[in-house]
Amino acid sequence: AGQVVGYSTFNGSTHAGIWQGTAASWFDLSTFLPSGFASSVAQHIWSDANNTYVDGYGLYSATGTNHALLWTMPNPVPEPGTIVVLGLGVVALFRRRHK
Repeated sequence: AGQVVGYSTFNGSTHAGIWQGTAASWFDLSTFLPSGFASSVAQHIWSDANNTYVDGYGLYSATGTNHALLWTMPNPVPEPGTIVVLGLGVVALFRRRHK
């Protein structure tokens, strides 16, 4: 199961969020917004080799207008043990193909 984005309303305010499978994995993206945003909604998620991107919009209280938002998060770097296991798998596959 991959990551999902959307929003939840709590404490009278709508908060953009990202989660993976369970409510316990919910991460509140609105914590990264400057003060003055009354609410936020996440709409789309995509990734490249280095980052995960989430777009959406937020209501800026001072002007009463919605503003486009883009959250950018670096993808986690695999642990060294994971890289070694993947490397061994590639070596084994390479050896099997050349025999």
